[in-house]
Amino acid sequence: MPGMIVEQNSIRLERPRSPRRRVCIKATFKTFGARGAVPVRNISCTGMLIEGDGLPAAGKDILLTAAGFELFGTVVWNDGSRCGIAFDEPLAPAKVLALHRITPEQVRTEELNAAAEWYRLHYCCPL
Repeated sequence: MPGMIVEQNSIRLERPRSPRRRVCIKATFKTFGARGAVPVRNISCTGMLIEGDGLPAAGKDILLTAAGFELFGTVVWNDGSRCGIAFDEPLAPAKVLALHRITPEQVRTEELNAAAEWYRLHYCCPL
């Protein structure tokens, strides 16, 4: 499978690309100075594609949370409405397949659990 062409010091290197799985799951991201909720459009063992407004610039370190997984990586490109993330540590193929199998009902349950946790942390006082 052909990879992406990356220019480094005027030398063109071909980087192998891990097979992608199309998904549509919700994630949150955090960087120094930015955070947001975004849909994940594809994922592989080595990275993912996210969409949205206010995405971080290329070169930024990023923490992504999706379906109970915390993923650390670096933004490798940003075209204004989408960006590609390279993970610091590759995901096991089983995790990629698990993310690929998430149903809309599971996403909704995760959203409700996150909202309940946020409410508990912000409005409930510990006894």
